[in-house]
Amino acid sequence: MSSVFNAQALKADRDSPLRLWLTVYMAADPTLSSVEIRQIGEALYGSSWQGDMARAIGVPRQSITHYLKNGGARGAQAAAIIGLIARTVAKELRKAEQHRATTAIRHADLSLLLERLDPA
Repeated sequence: MSSVFNAQALKADRDSPLRLWLTVYMAADPTLSSVEIRQIGEALYGSSWQGDMARAIGVPRQSITHYLKNGGARGAQAAAIIGLIARTVAKELRKAEQHRATTAIRHADLSLLLERLDPA
């Protein structure tokens, strides 16, 4: 279900701001400033974000500090951080869809029970 959902969600939402943003940043040579990296890290992981981001993109924590001190990240490093956003969005969409499906089933079951108990 999850891989089908991801493909359908991306196809169905071709003009979403996230998709447009990713397209621009995934151009030939993506670049992220220190400010953008910090905003992404805090949005994804909260105030203590550097270690979590480093683990998620497979670099030492010192690399994140280096990106922040030296004005940002380019190329593969920037693409890895942008990819992290995309993976997080896809994961959250899958989770939301699973929750929606579970809730719909629960509501249907409760409605049937209510009809049995109160046929009016």
